[in-house]
Amino acid sequence: MAKAETKKNFKIIKMTGKEAREIWGKYGGAGICDRCNNFQKDDQNCYYVAVLNYFMCQKCFSDWIKQAKWHKDDEYFENMNFNQTIHLLKSLNILEGE
Repeated sequence: MAKAETKKNFKIIKMTGKEAREIWGKYGGAGICDRCNNFQKDDQNCYYVAVLNYFMCQKCFSDWIKQAKWHKDDEYFENMNFNQTIHLLKSLNILEGE
């Protein structure tokens, strides 16, 4: 199940490729990493980074989070994206803890 987390102040959602397709498939999302463009298999752990509105594979996320710096000025946009994605996950009953 998808799980909301915070890393280095960033709001992220850990999910599988299958869960990504479940929430974004009707909008054309295919579970493809927004950084490396690789398709993510059903059971692959991936991350949604709200501040960027990006879906990333585990490798790209690991590379990105090492150098990422959170900025207060991005908080409004980050919260908007995060809340929208949480709503989609809740509507499909695939959010851990809900």
